Amino acid sequence: MQNGHGAGRHLGREALAFAPYMVEDLAEMVFLADADLRVFYANPTASTGSGYQADELVGLAVGRLLDADEELASDARQCMQGNVSVHFETFMRRKDESRFPVRVTLSPLRVNGGVEGMILLVIDETSRLRAEEAVQLSEATLHSIDVAAPIGIGFVRNRLFLEANDRFCQMVGYDRTELVGHPVRALYPTGAEYDRVGRELYSEIAKVGFGVVETQWVRKDGSRLDVLLSAGVRDAGDLRSGITVTAMDITESKRAERAIRRSEAALRSIFLAAPIGIGVVVSRVIQAVNDRMCDMVGRSRNELVGHSARVVYPSQEEYDRVGRIKYAELAEHGTGAVETQWQHKDGRIIDVLLSSTMLDPDDLDAGVTFTALDITEHKRAERALRESEERFRSIVMRSPLGMLLYDVRPDGGLTLVDANPSADRLFGVDCRQFLGCPAEEVFPDLIGDETVAILHRAAREGASWGPAERPYERGGEKAVFEVHVLQTSPSSVLIVVRDVTIHKHIEDQLRQAQKMEAVGRLAGGVAHDFNNQLTVIKGYCDLLLYDAAIHGATREALTEIRQAAARAAGLTGQLLAFSRRQVLRPVVLNLNDVIAEMENPLRRMIGEDIHLRFVPAPDLGNVRADRGLVEQAVMNLVVNARDAMPQGGRVTIETANLAAENRQTLAPDAPAGECVLLAVTDTGTGMDEATRQRIFEPFFTTKPVGKGTGLGLSMVYGFVRQSGGAVSAYSEPDLGSTFRIVLPRVGGKAETFPVVADADARLGGTETILVVEDDPTVRHLIVEVLRRSGYSVLEAGCADEALPLGNHYQHDIHLLVSDVVMPGLQGPDLARRLRAVRPAMRILFVTGYAENAAIADRNLPTDAALLTKPFGPAEVLRAVRRLLDRKPAR
Repeated sequence: MQNGHGAGRHLGREALAFAPYMVEDLAEMVFLADADLRVFYANPTASTGSGYQADELVGLAVGRLLDADEELASDARQCMQGNVSVHFETFMRRKDESRFPVRVTLSPLRVNGGVEGMILLVIDETSRLRAEEAVQLSEATLHSIDVAAPIGIGFVRNRLFLEANDRFCQMVGYDRTELVGHPVRALYPTGAEYDRVGRELYSEIAKVGFGVVETQWVRKDGSRLDVLLSAGVRDAGDLRSGITVTAMDITESKRAERAIRRSEAALRSIFLAAPIGIGVVVSRVIQAVNDRMCDMVGRSRNELVGHSARVVYPSQEEYDRVGRIKYAELAEHGTGAVETQWQHKDGRIIDVLLSSTMLDPDDLDAGVTFTALDITEHKRAERALRESEERFRSIVMRSPLGMLLYDVRPDGGLTLVDANPSADRLFGVDCRQFLGCPAEEVFPDLIGDETVAILHRAAREGASWGPAERPYERGGEKAVFEVHVLQTSPSSVLIVVRDVTIHKHIEDQLRQAQKMEAVGRLAGGVAHDFNNQLTVIKGYCDLLLYDAAIHGATREALTEIRQAAARAAGLTGQLLAFSRRQVLRPVVLNLNDVIAEMENPLRRMIGEDIHLRFVPAPDLGNVRADRGLVEQAVMNLVVNARDAMPQGGRVTIETANLAAENRQTLAPDAPAGECVLLAVTDTGTGMDEATRQRIFEPFFTTKPVGKGTGLGLSMVYGFVRQSGGAVSAYSEPDLGSTFRIVLPRVGGKAETFPVVADADARLGGTETILVVEDDPTVRHLIVEVLRRSGYSVLEAGCADEALPLGNHYQHDIHLLVSDVVMPGLQGPDLARRLRAVRPAMRILFVTGYAENAAIADRNLPTDAALLTKPFGPAEVLRAVRRLLDRKPAR
């Protein structure tokens, strides 16, 4: 090397003579410097370490390489003057200005016995310092781990504790002094567990250098803890050097694990045994299902798991709809429910409530667990309930009963919340206008304070009340309502209103009819017995009058007796008519024809100061009635109208067809179906209500004594009722009266009634006649009349007497004359038995009232005839002769 300084060149030549042999191959950096501390030699290691080329180092100040300028100068003087070595640590600066730690030794450079410079031995301390720092860091780390680790750490050799950290001591409840130097056996609950852990742990360590095992330790207080024990050998080459163990307290983890296992078992039990379908789907592909799910859809688990959920839906549309709804709810709320329908494998459709929850609240793709509740029966019941409610609602809305529904307010008051159409009709207003109104303000005339109090009691106690009748005025018309109150629920009360106006009227009519029936039965019974007596009186009078030898005062007396008997017969006829026991001869009639034929006689009867007007209905329907009694009824009504108008007036006779739905408007007790109306209206004095209630009673009259019998209207009443019709009267004082007769309308053609002269010139005969009559006076009269006329007569007082005569008489019996009702066997039954042995025998019945005639009509053949009491000899002979002369039916 070259040195630019003279002393350095001289010193360098001498020093360099031996330097390469001494320091050229040293691993440490060696610098030779002169007294001015300039380098004149550096070995290869120094060149490499400093980053300079060898020639760049020559002449370079040592202070340029080392950071310690002042310390270096001081140490250099001390070294050269004291002829001693000096040691210090500093940083060396490379050519690139990077620095690294070094340890420097300055030694005097002796040349020819004197100190001419210095030898700098520089050792790179970077690796050493780093190793020291690593050791320090490792020791600090181990200490911090030992102190702060949440696991127990210990050192064991030959299964004796050599060391244990604080956490280890805390875990087992022992002080360090109670552990160190003692066997680990103290921690194990049994020798078997101690042996098992040692065997497994040391076996693993021997194989792979570390081992892990779970065990249980016993704390100092006797309690147990679960431990995860890990161990590694300290010296990989020597197991005898001991092992480092870590112990993690996993008691809570094991407890949680056991709880999880129990929970999983419970969940699995629920999953398998739940009465509802449960399953898991991922991307709508079924991953798991329970047995109930399989039962619901009739498919095995293999037919469901791994398949799209589409398999249980009846249509793609329903599958898509449920998916949209369910996954939208899951995305928003993490759970969702929807009602749907599934299809059983056999084709049946079932209703299902499907509820779903995300398996991972943060990841819908992780899958969904679902429950499926079969609500088929519930839906069926729901539909049935809805249909029932609709039916009930329909019934309520269509009911003829008015219904008002009230809700109970929190303050206990009642508010109208609903009303049906019948309530509108009954009250004549739209009840919905009162919705929301308190009960006290709705129909106060009907629902007074008493009813409101009852409503409140029904709401409180659930009691029902009624029926009670309440008068009500509707548009000027008086009505009677029947009111019921009942609780429909703890919060509502119902008022049910029924219009009983017509019912009350019918009840009045029934009471009147019952009264009339009682009087009628009495009158009919009297008339029936009286008819028998009249028959005898009239008959014998006629027989006596037939005798030409009787003349003068005797004949006049007999004539008066006969006329009185005729008047009495007319009276009994009216009584029988009222009692509906007269014998009717109904035929099909057109009332327009009957009234038209009576119009002129009626005009003559009422006089010129009363105007008679007849208003016939076009296309009037026919009725079935006794023409003579119809004429008599019209005559009686017109006569009454005339007598009510002493100063003159107007009488109007009207006819009309009545439809089935409005017949009761004019006559509440009118018969069902279509009817025909006959009305007689006058402009006379009228009558009050008390009088109107009694006008149909027999013998009741408002005329002066001797001016009326009181039987005219009762005859009309009896005839109409006996004909299946109804009669009513409306009247007010000074406003006249209207009488309405309503008769059932019938089909068929109306009969005509030509006038026929009596052609029966020959009334007598020689035939044999059997007379059966329980009244001896009537029987004797009939027998006498027939025998006087040449007939051969057999007589009997009852059927028991008549049967032997009829059965054993040796000759023909041409005619049977019999009463209808007799003690023992009735007349029709007698006739039927005699007809069995004498089929050619003719039959004539005699009777006094309608019930007997009806019996005969129901039981006799069509060729039998009927003769009504009272009758005279001529009537008996004509009836007998007509029957005997009638050609036999073929």
